[in-house]
Amino acid sequence: MNKEPLLLVLAGPSGIGKSTIYKILCEKYGFELSVSATTRSPRHGEINGVHYYFITEKEFDEKIKHGDFIEWALVHGKYRYGTLLETIESALKKNKHLVLEIEVQGHQALRNHPNPLIRKYLKSIFLRPESIEDLEKRLRARKDDVPEEVIQTRLRTAKEEMARESEFDKVVVNRDGKLDEAVREIAEFVHMAPVK
Repeated sequence: MNKEPLLLVLAGPSGIGKSTIYKILCEKYGFELSVSATTRSPRHGEINGVHYYFITEKEFDEKIKHGDFIEWALVHGKYRYGTLLETIESALKKNKHLVLEIEVQGHQALRNHPNPLIRKYLKSIFLRPESIEDLEKRLRARKDDVPEEVIQTRLRTAKEEMARESEFDKVVVNRDGKLDEAVREIAEFVHMAPVK
């Protein structure tokens, strides 16, 4: 069982199941979710401060200016997402296990951060599909009613992200219908046992 704090980065293409996996890690393994800030509007059922901090473009710019983000990125050329430095530092002080759902470029910002504690407690996992065709099926099966151009943008981004998977500590394939296997592989990699 991992007794030191843990900053677990979970990255991967849109539609690969990151949200589902981090929920299981929180419920079953005692992780807490790092709540990111975003400039996009809330989706149905999302709560400010629980799922994301929903802020304006101007507020996001102010946070960048004041150095409030440990990392931030423009996603799909549309919305910005960022991890607040305060969230990370607070988790380390309280010896918490934090899971961060961030982009590939955000992972590099954490890896290169000047704070040695962040680098010490950081573990990263790239979650990938069996194939790009498998990912396309998942994206089309979602009930979001997403336009074709959005699906194509997500697939292009996925190919770019998958080309950088070797930058992560571990690559986990989330096979269709085998979610439990992916979760177990992640838990074993970070030496975490179920808490409930």
